[in-house]
Amino acid sequence: MVGRQLSTLQPGHVHGIQNRQAFDQALANALENPAGTSETQTPLMALCQALATLMKASGLERSALELTRTESGLMVASASPLHMYSHLLAPITRLSRPLLEQQSALLMLFVSTRLLAGDIDVTGGDQCLRLSLHLPARAD
Repeated sequence: MVGRQLSTLQPGHVHGIQNRQAFDQALANALENPAGTSETQTPLMALCQALATLMKASGLERSALELTRTESGLMVASASPLHMYSHLLAPITRLSRPLLEQQSALLMLFVSTRLLAGDIDVTGGDQCLRLSLHLPARAD
């Protein structure tokens, strides 16, 4: 699952995002089609697709993300916690597809944030986490 997603990343589209509008558009596209992945995608598209998957798994809407313009770029923070499936430490014999999709999305979130030269802060709780992404971006 992750290997397939990594293979669709376009080389050369790294190190920052254009502006807030580009992020908003990519996120809107990912939220409208959370399962859709094209043959190739930019790291920004991969990041937004991962966010959409995690938000959908938590039952959250777009309003659950706070976007703030900073001196150095864009900060994206989860206003509500993202809920993680609790099966990770349970004695299970089979991994569910939703669990794999969620964990793959979390990994892709870290990978795509790094490819965009951003930083990610995660604060964990009881089967949930809060994210804060710092992405370099040009002025709007």
